[in-house]
Amino acid sequence: MGSKALASLSVFPNPNVTIASYDSSIGGSGSWQDFIANADQMNISNYQPQYLALAGINYIQAGFGQPLTTSTGNTGATGASGPPTASAATLNLNDSVLSTTTSTYSFTVNYTDANALSNASLDNNNLLVTGPNGYYQYASYESSGTPTVDSNGYQHVAATYLITVPNGAWAANEGGTYAITMLANQVYDGFGNSVPAGEIGSFVADFTAPTAVAAVSNINNSTQGASYSFTISYTDPATIDTTSLDSYSVKVTGPGNYSKYATVSNIIT
Repeated sequence: MGSKALASLSVFPNPNVTIASYDSSIGGSGSWQDFIANADQMNISNYQPQYLALAGINYIQAGFGQPLTTSTGNTGATGASGPPTASAATLNLNDSVLSTTTSTYSFTVNYTDANALSNASLDNNNLLVTGPNGYYQYASYESSGTPTVDSNGYQHVAATYLITVPNGAWAANEGGTYAITMLANQVYDGFGNSVPAGEIGSFVADFTAPTAVAAVSNINNSTQGASYSFTISYTDPATIDTTSLDSYSVKVTGPGNYSKYATVSNIIT
């Protein structure tokens, strides 16, 4: 007598999901007891939406390829919250704020979501930093602060990332704009939504002093008057700090011991 072998193939994205695995995905110890314990600690001043029953339900539904459920009972492809958002908070660099011998540069990414980020998805593959001279480096994830929840119920997480500077130390020829790009399918929330790929910020490294060129005209009997105006054009690879343009920036000297600071009458950016 012949025999038959039956084989089955799961069509579900992740049929092994449990509340324990969900607890692990949001940074917990990986047990249903831990999830319940944290949920039990919630109150009006300690609102943690990642421990709502709805968040766990949607995690399970996503594992079986089911539409996610909103808090009103409706369903949608992206769930109740939509994707998290990310914005980089950076500091522009110049000789006055950073030593050229500094070998690293750190910055903060502020994540916001209507539910909760998966801490486990914060890692060294989230972000790519690109810049002048072919600079191309993944940012190293360093740490993240304690999540906060605003009055609208949105959770905010500030994460710190770090890069090593080109060739180990900043140099004048490495000045320019450095772009910070979020890569696709990297940082998730409890509903399985990921931060959209794309540039989330930038910073400028500028170690070149601004230049100044005056545009002047000569004076004769037909053009003389009680005052004289001229224009100075300032140029810099980054930006000019217009607050530094004041009535002590330029001095005019001439015959008869003439010496006077020029008054700034207008700034055009």
